[in-house]
Amino acid sequence: MLLTKKMLILLVALWASVSNAALVLHYDFDESTGTVAHDTAGVADPAYDATMFNGTPAFSFDDYSVAGKYGTALDFRGGNVAEVYTSRMSATPENLPGGTSDSFTVSTWVKTGNWAQASVLFAYAYNDVEFSIGFGSSNVRVYCRGENDVLSQVESSVANLDDGWHHIAVAVAEDSETGDAIPIIYVDGVATSTTASTSWQPGARVSLGRRYHTSGMRYFTGALDDFAIFNNTLSEQQITGIYTSTTAIPEPLTVLLLTAGAGMAIRIRKNS
Repeated sequence: MLLTKKMLILLVALWASVSNAALVLHYDFDESTGTVAHDTAGVADPAYDATMFNGTPAFSFDDYSVAGKYGTALDFRGGNVAEVYTSRMSATPENLPGGTSDSFTVSTWVKTGNWAQASVLFAYAYNDVEFSIGFGSSNVRVYCRGENDVLSQVESSVANLDDGWHHIAVAVAEDSETGDAIPIIYVDGVATSTTASTSWQPGARVSLGRRYHTSGMRYFTGALDDFAIFNNTLSEQQITGIYTSTTAIPEPLTVLLLTAGAGMAIRIRKNS
């Protein structure tokens, strides 16, 4: 089947948008032993490896590796932490939020039997950028402060996340005029965000499974798989492509084909 001119233009536009978003950090949590979650993105040198600590037995892949969405996942049990030390972040800051822009995307798969807990999945503070994502009471909650010091707090109310693996992503866009960092929450590929009255201030460290803050640690109980950071704002089509993909982090061309294919399927269904 020959591509029409309009379809070709659409494919090129989608390819350009995907190509501009680089994966800069990725934990696949497929290790089987040890206390280090390796950054497999292959961008930073040295990599942004995360050190695991706390817990009884000692927090390691030996005792806390579980079946994941893809391969294996890391099980957090309300006191375990995987932390990327702040000193490590200073080595190549241009690869992470706050290095050159407030625009970035955080993506992860989550499985928990207690999602309504007040807990933090990921907390990040570097330079003038602060970010955290966690669970409130029946919602996904985000705290985001950009380089111009304007605070954004958003939440996404969802019916239930206690029924298996779910994909959660937050795409943060830097407003070109104001410089504000504007986050949008996606749950299972669908954008849904409203202004929140409260959220989780990240504190002083960069960590998975909690925030490090004087007002409370906010530990997460559940499993995380394929945690990733992109250095640009992914579109809804790209995030949907990750959610529907058969691989953890699809290559740019794979995301392109998935989103284009989804559009074609919709058109076919309408014409049938």
